[in-house]
This record gives sequence, structure tokens and C-alpha cells, in this order.
Amino acid sequence: MLAVVLLGLLATPPDVVLHSEPSPAAPIVARSIPADALRTIQNTQLGAAVYTIRGGWYYVAIGAKQKAWLHKTPKMVFHLYRDLLTRNVPVFTSRWDGRIYGTLGHNPSTSTPLHRAVRSGKSVAVKILANRRHQGGLWFQIETPVPDQCGAPPPRVRPTKGWIPAYAPDGEPNLWFASDGC
Repeated sequence: MLAVVLLGLLATPPDVVLHSEPSPAAPIVARSIPADALRTIQNTQLGAAVYTIRGGWYYVAIGAKQKAWLHKTPKMVFHLYRDLLTRNVPVFTSRWDGRIYGTLGHNPSTSTPLHRAVRSGKSVAVKILANRRHQGGLWFQIETPVPDQCGAPPPRVRPTKGWIPAYAPDGEPNLWFASDGC
């Protein structure tokens, strides 16, 4: 079993051939990615969530707990998770545990739980100041709260700056972005 974290999104047409392994000879498991498995990249552009890349093959989500291999064609564009966040205004996801660390790593002595108003709202925007790899994982240095993608003012809570892991323990992102405008 592959260790999986979301690497990015692959803009892909709806009708594609998905295999059980990264090989054209591997059994075909589907001929399209279900609409509910696709994520919005920008406005109406949709993409498959990519978890691993091996050569020209992308391990993508095709359901809540299902993944399959897709061979990338020249018309498909891969968008790296980190780049999607820096091009948009990211917000906390429901996977985030509510802690911001003063230094890289899960050191409880440097963590600060965020104000309940920030932790409870998925739409609280953050500004990414930097990203670093630490012990094999991607971390973001963030500042919050900030105005959202539409310019709405942030909640009235004490500003906080620090580090959060890019991914929750299940491999899903701790930050995402509103891609459909205001």
C-alpha cells in the first residue's frame, strides 16, 4: 500500500482510462472519474486529486476510499498542492487539528491552540509566508486571520503566526482554497 498525501490536482477530461496499476497492461478499473471525486481548480476547471506520481502515471482518487492509476496525456495539466495554495487564498479544512506551532515539528511546548472562532470555521483565511520540509513532511508557515478571497474582513481574534503541517494524519490537506470566486 502506498503512503498517500495529496500532491496536487490534475486537470483532466471526464472520460479517461483508469488502471489498477501504473501500466497500460494492468486491468482497467474505470473509464471516467466520478464528478463527486473531482475538485475545483479554478472557476469551472476540475481536477483529479493526485496522491502519487510514478513516471507518467498519476495515482488519483476515484471515490471516497478508492484510487486508481491514470496515464497523463499532453492535454492534462498538473497543479502542485503548494502552488494552488500560494496562487489562491487558503482556508483551514475540517481535517486541521486547530494547533499552530512556533517552530517546525509537532512540539507541544511550542504549539498554540487557535481561538475557537477560527478553529470552528472552515472559511477562515490564512496567508502562507513560507513552506519547508521537516522530517519528510511539508509544513506551511502561516499568518491568520486575514481577509478572504473576496476581501471580507477576518474574524476579530488575536492574530497568530506559526507553522502547521500541510497534511492531517490521514493524508488529506489541512489547508484548501476557495476557487470559485466571490
